[in-house]
Amino acid sequence: YAGERLTEAAASAPAGPVADDTLARDLEFIENHPSHPLTPTILVRAGTTLLERQRYEEALELGARQLDQASDAPAQASQTAWSLQAQALNAMQDYPGAERCYESALRYVEAGDNRKTALEEGLAMAVYQQALQAESNADYQAAQALYQRVGEIAPGATLRGTAALGTAEALLQQAQWGEAIDVLERYRL
Repeated sequence: YAGERLTEAAASAPAGPVADDTLARDLEFIENHPSHPLTPTILVRAGTTLLERQRYEEALELGARQLDQASDAPAQASQTAWSLQAQALNAMQDYPGAERCYESALRYVEAGDNRKTALEEGLAMAVYQQALQAESNADYQAAQALYQRVGEIAPGATLRGTAALGTAEALLQQAQWGEAIDVLERYRL
């Protein structure tokens, strides 16, 4: 009965900033009921709160605990845990780690799922950020490869045109004029 009251309270808590006691109850519920049908919803709310409060290490731990505890959890809970970790790693500027977590989250999403686009955008952003880092280190060959990957891994990503421009710039830095022109013509930039 107490568990039912807790899930009802957690499910009906107001949107927006979550009070510390609500966050604590959410975390307690997730810990004690990793396979409960409401866990994905509560995990999203708790994870969002941790991310909003820039408590990235805690968000990472929450996602990891959910994945470790809930081998029989709904696929949505696993997808949410991976996504939570990806967002935390992205905020911590661990873009390769974020990329791996977005890829894992995408394994739990089917073709028509509305979360797929957001996860692909996150994945594209993680790869794009790696390209920017390579470029800032004057590693233009790595930057070129990473910029090109953005379009390959997420063909519909909003960053695709920007990444194509980055590819062309990296090619120009390597004095590969013809290839740069081809990229620019292909994307009509």
